[in-house]
Amino acid sequence: MGLTPAERQQFHDLGYVVKESLYAPADLQPLKDGLTAVIDQTCAALQEEGLLGAETFAAEPFETRLGVLFTANAVVGERVTQAIMGRGGGGFKEQAILSFLRHSPLVSCIESLVGPNIIGSSVYRIRPKAPGYSRGAVPWHQDSGYFMPHCDQSLIVTCWQSAPQRRLSPLHRRARRVSRNCRRRFADPRACGLPNARRRGALYDQSHPPRLL
Repeated sequence: MGLTPAERQQFHDLGYVVKESLYAPADLQPLKDGLTAVIDQTCAALQEEGLLGAETFAAEPFETRLGVLFTANAVVGERVTQAIMGRGGGGFKEQAILSFLRHSPLVSCIESLVGPNIIGSSVYRIRPKAPGYSRGAVPWHQDSGYFMPHCDQSLIVTCWQSAPQRRLSPLHRRARRVSRNCRRRFADPRACGLPNARRRGALYDQSHPPRLL
């Protein structure tokens, strides 16, 4: 599949591009099944601890079940979310997430931007969004604030298979980075007196979001 010349140009000009239909519903089903298994296992453990009653909302659709759990019991929702995310969003390590990340159309698009040598990040592979989840909403930030200065020499692409997001564009090429200390202090990178990092960008697929709501 890959990116067209116009899509590559938009990426470099604006810092992001939306690529439709990278994943078909069938491509997402193994990931949804794997995450459902994590939810089921965590609910069973919470029942054994006496923190959850008989109702685990297993009949709810995948897209809404976590939100229903949060609404019924915020403590249960937090525990289930933590089981999914693990440390730094890298908690779910089953084959389904590896296949999801190695999805050929996605890799082809990334290769259009960085070439054939692609290294995948081990953190924040999954970020659940649910009503009542205290860490679900993320304030304005720049990803380069999480990297060391030498990373500014490479193009780092962030890929989101998700619902629509808000973006600050085209600030991605005006400065090299905001320091880690500044990133911790300010939600909006512009408050530091420096705009976004020079070589950062995002690739979005909004066709079939595997949301945990």
